[in-house]
Amino acid sequence: LAPDGQKIAAPTGYTGQSPAEWIAHFAPHLHGASASLDAAVVRARGTKRPILLVVSRAGDASAKTTTASLINDPEFEALASSQFVMAQVSPPKGGGSEVDQSMETLLGGIELAPDAVEVIVTDDGQTPLFTQSGTQPPSRVVSGLRRFLAARQAAREDATRR
Repeated sequence: LAPDGQKIAAPTGYTGQSPAEWIAHFAPHLHGASASLDAAVVRARGTKRPILLVVSRAGDASAKTTTASLINDPEFEALASSQFVMAQVSPPKGGGSEVDQSMETLLGGIELAPDAVEVIVTDDGQTPLFTQSGTQPPSRVVSGLRRFLAARQAAREDATRR
């Protein structure tokens, strides 16, 4: 339950996953960059999927609206849930923790502008593999993510042929 009493998730019981994977299941419903990023990394390792981060400044109402529009888009949601481990995160506020340093690296060391939403794909929570502005229409974001997945698959197939 959320602090306001609203139901945010309803686990159906133990299905054999590790405690870290069980906790990671709730990451999309938790607030705070470190919990979401850490949980996404753990879950990505378990599922062998890339991590899809939707990054916006905490408390930015315009970015929150843009993020909600993107995440609630049916095409984006279908692609994200089938191909990625997804997490919503906020850039660090100068905390200096390992997670904060990872976020700075993922953002290329730049400060996220007001109203900005960034979509970042990573395998390890530290190295960006693909970035795209999340302020574009959801169909363009989905198209970019599909191109990324196709290029990644082609590179893997090329590597196995060698």
